[in-house]
Amino acid sequence: MDSVGLSGTSTLSFPSASFGFSCIYDASLGMVLFALSTGSATQSSPDWQYICPGEYSTTASSTTTDSTTASSTTTATVSSTITTVSTATVGPGYTLVPLGQSCYDVGLADVPSSDNCFNLAAPSLSLSFDATTYIASTAFKVSCVYAAATDTLIYSLSKGTGTAGSSDYQFLCVGQYTSTGTSTATTTATVTTTTYEDYTLLPAGQTCYEAGLQDITSTAQCFGPASAAFGFSSSQTTDFSGYGFTFTCVYKSSSAEVYFGDSSPGDTQATASYRYMCIGLVTTTASSSTTITTTATSFTTISETTVTATTTLPAAPL
Repeated sequence: MDSVGLSGTSTLSFPSASFGFSCIYDASLGMVLFALSTGSATQSSPDWQYICPGEYSTTASSTTTDSTTASSTTTATVSSTITTVSTATVGPGYTLVPLGQSCYDVGLADVPSSDNCFNLAAPSLSLSFDATTYIASTAFKVSCVYAAATDTLIYSLSKGTGTAGSSDYQFLCVGQYTSTGTSTATTTATVTTTTYEDYTLLPAGQTCYEAGLQDITSTAQCFGPASAAFGFSSSQTTDFSGYGFTFTCVYKSSSAEVYFGDSSPGDTQATASYRYMCIGLVTTTASSSTTITTTATSFTTISETTVTATTTLPAAPL
């Protein structure tokens, strides 16, 4: 205070962070006031000059920011309104409202004067206190309030919309207070749809695509219901998605493992090591074929015939 020329000025301390200032000089009161608010919790007022440590310098800057934020939230709620009897303290003509609410908040009038606050409202509510404080200013956003932490009854000139509820003060108000509370219950209904699939475990060397069945395209279905359908739930599982393997959901018999790959159905390849698990059932068409073999035997008999021919030759010339 001495360093800013306020030596000898009257002081008042408020052990609360509800007043919205730290160390200030109030020109309207001619007093130095201190409260526990700091940083972003402090507020400015035409009547206040803040007393701060350090030296003050200004830097002028101009910043233009264009931003658009689109937000859409849909919440299903079920609301009901209930009327309750307030836990506020009620006396003849006055009410001590709960912490966090002002007279304006509960629809009651502010106590009109410090005399009324200290000598009528408080006694009416059987409220005992050690000290009273009068603040001739509207900067503190309270009218007639009780601060339990310091056992002090405080009065300032703020009224109506110029007041604000606080967790440190209870407002003393003119009138009887009955609260109407609104209870909002949020009900979330979860609808679970269970789809039962038929699965087929093909023999090794055949793909789902070749069998005319649908490939399994997710690890959740492969390692979950499909594996369970064939008793493979306890098998070791490995997800090969993104590695370029040419299979989908397969069972490796040699190691009793289940693998999943993200190959396109038309690109899958059959192998002797894997058995494909597929969606759907194989339709088997049974056919019966009877072959009758007839053997025909043909015999040809050839008989030998001896033919004797006699030829007469001309006589040789002599």
